[in-house]
Amino acid sequence: NYFIAGVTIGDKSYYMDASSKYGAVNIIPVGCIVENARAVYKDKPGKWVDLHEIGKGIDVHIVTAQFDENGVLTGSVIGNSRGVYSMLMCSAYSKKKDQEEYVDDLKARYKVEISDFEMNGCDDKRLIQQAFSFENEEITLGDEYLYINPMMFYSFKDNAFKAETRKLHIAFPYPYEDMRNVTFQI
Repeated sequence: NYFIAGVTIGDKSYYMDASSKYGAVNIIPVGCIVENARAVYKDKPGKWVDLHEIGKGIDVHIVTAQFDENGVLTGSVIGNSRGVYSMLMCSAYSKKKDQEEYVDDLKARYKVEISDFEMNGCDDKRLIQQAFSFENEEITLGDEYLYINPMMFYSFKDNAFKAETRKLHIAFPYPYEDMRNVTFQI
């Protein structure tokens, strides 16, 4: 059992988990995002409410990449995260010792060099903005063929649907929108 607070103003309801360090109004922990939650009232009968849509995760990233004069792939990434994504990003960021450790983790995950890293919004928690420049010396111009994964950032590393037998369904714990705009200048 888990309790979150809620208030109804007019015909709109707002929810919050006061125990969640990175939660905010209508941004509740993933474990609380359910289709059937029981609302309990002091002066009237309770009812079932759907919490599934309230903290919808929205992640928008713009990647611009080009080859520099030496044929090395360079570029920039600008990202905005809202809803559950903002809570998850702030939580991941806070678990690191400092910004340098967070950036080192990004470098290892994406296999690029990162500079000019900025992240804003963890204080407000509703919109997280992240920006950085990158350089990838493994992808160079000059070969006869050029193979590029346009989703070099933010792609799935493993296919969740590859199990030969499935005993449980594959669950997506909350609704989300992932938008990627990737521009390569060759």
